[in-house]
Amino acid sequence: MVNKFLVTLILLTIAWPGASHASLTSLVSLEMSLAGYQLGMSFDDVAKIRPFRYEQSSIESTDNTSTFYALIDQVYVDGAALSLQVSFKDEKVHKIVARMAPDFFENVKRNIEQALGVAEDKSRVFGNYNNEEIHQEIYLWDFPNAIIHLIKVSSNHEFLTISLTSK
Repeated sequence: MVNKFLVTLILLTIAWPGASHASLTSLVSLEMSLAGYQLGMSFDDVAKIRPFRYEQSSIESTDNTSTFYALIDQVYVDGAALSLQVSFKDEKVHKIVARMAPDFFENVKRNIEQALGVAEDKSRVFGNYNNEEIHQEIYLWDFPNAIIHLIKVSSNHEFLTISLTSK
């Protein structure tokens, strides 16, 4: 049994810097990470994994700290393009967001559930300004030190979102 305080997700893991493909079934390890980026990593550690560009948030948080974002555009997993945003607070990774084609949704959800158990379903349906019905599939895995979200919106044909956030 995986210790719930050390439950980790390595989703879409790139085995080494510069690797161009990895398996969607590489899901569980003992560190909380996403696509090779671990919560709590330093800026320098993130830079060692693969090149990125960065931005500073123009909005200060409530505790007056700035947020920096490492943006990684060219990661490929099983032939699918993956874009990443790694967010830093106090010079440590606190959130990792991955976007990929929505066609991978069911496969990714199934693989995460096999590794970490059934998610809490937070899905909802709402109407947009044209009165069209929009389905927002939201699945949540909640751990003592992190939260994982898997989100797909029926009106968004470009990407699904997977996020890993420190608590």
